[in-house]
Amino acid sequence: MLFSLIASVVTAEAAEAAGRARSSVVAYVAGAILAVAGIGFLVGAGYIATARRIGDLEACLAFGAGFLVLAMLVVVIQRLVSRMRARQAAERRRRELAEIAAAATAGMVGSKGGVFTGLAASLLTGFVLGLYRENRRDRD
Repeated sequence: MLFSLIASVVTAEAAEAAGRARSSVVAYVAGAILAVAGIGFLVGAGYIATARRIGDLEACLAFGAGFLVLAMLVVVIQRLVSRMRARQAAERRRRELAEIAAAATAGMVGSKGGVFTGLAASLLTGFVLGLYRENRRDRD
């Protein structure tokens, strides 16, 4: 039971990381496309400015600046959403580790060793959980 609980945590975490990476790629590609369009309009505006020196320049500059603002907006929103999802994932991991510790303790209390074994398992689980939190990469 404990092995299947740990395996489900690891599998869910890997699937969630792949989903976050996929959504990040989509957001950054959309931002890059908008940035390229903005640069294209700015180049077009520069060309029009040097070629004609008429009113089309203002329209091209406005479109170029608008696309660049949209690109920055997409990237900023994606970063905010990514941070929020990372915080939620960290909280879920904390809850799952607590559930694993509770399951390990409950499994040991009913065994032959009784309360002493359950207490030792709880202390060991708490120690391992403390080591995990101390040595993990993403510190909140």
